[in-house]
Amino acid sequence: MVRANAVPTMTAAFSGDRRLHRVLGHATFDFIVSRVGKDGLRRFLAALRNDPTSNLVGVYRTALGPAFDDFNRGFEQYLRTRFPEQPQAWN
Repeated sequence: MVRANAVPTMTAAFSGDRRLHRVLGHATFDFIVSRVGKDGLRRFLAALRNDPTSNLVGVYRTALGPAFDDFNRGFEQYLRTRFPEQPQAWN
């Protein structure tokens, strides 16, 4: 997705598309931990558990606080940094 310049938003990562769940789920949690630490991930999961019918934007804002658009941009930047377009050669 990074190479194809088709990185989805965090909202899309948790849409009904099971393929995106599998592909982006782990990266999403890694990003949350890198951004707000393990405690932030715990807050996110607790907010999701407390209100599973809430929209995802509300869960992120409740648990993590930052503007959701900034979080989407940060997630894309994180993926581009973690998975560069040109794979690094093995030494």
